[in-house]
Amino acid sequence: MSSRVHGRWSGSVGLHGTAAALYLAQLGVAPPYSQALRYHPYAFNRQLRCRLPAMLAAVTCLETPSEVEALAIEYFDPVTGGALRGCGSLFGVSRNGVVVFDEFTDAVVLSHHIDDAIGAGVLLGLPATATLNADRMHRLVLPQAVRRVVLALNPGGKRLHAQNLAAHLEAEGVSVTVAEPPDGAKDWATAARERVRNG
Repeated sequence: MSSRVHGRWSGSVGLHGTAAALYLAQLGVAPPYSQALRYHPYAFNRQLRCRLPAMLAAVTCLETPSEVEALAIEYFDPVTGGALRGCGSLFGVSRNGVVVFDEFTDAVVLSHHIDDAIGAGVLLGLPATATLNADRMHRLVLPQAVRRVVLALNPGGKRLHAQNLAAHLEAEGVSVTVAEPPDGAKDWATAARERVRNG
């Protein structure tokens, strides 16, 4: 972990009672929260050039999961507490990093974006990992214990690298399923939020 990433991570706190906890509750996530997630009350946003409350997600490489390479940051409106769409950023440098929300079992759900991965994990009842970038999905090297993978893709999203990953995994005997959000939702995060709203 670089000194800059360490400084930002060490300045963060747990999620309980924060805007990040509300954000996760809207996706159907209840405590205990993933150890990969923390809350920072005043994280700097370069796009808006101001400090905002934010959720930090630890970005790690699957080959060295204990080493945090960078932080994926989701920002919140300081007045309403709502997520600021389109303002997320990556703090630090990571070539093939992912956000692992749950410990790997024999099955895992993969999705590109943080909220989609969380939402898909909740709806499918599987451990979730966010790949952060569709173009890097085909480079993933999953733990050998994983024998079933669900690729949670959004309608109209990039498919080529996901298809390449699926072909590679299937050649190694891993079962791969491609799943789109239920009920015609535009993405997995929206589907999860609708499930929470509808009870």
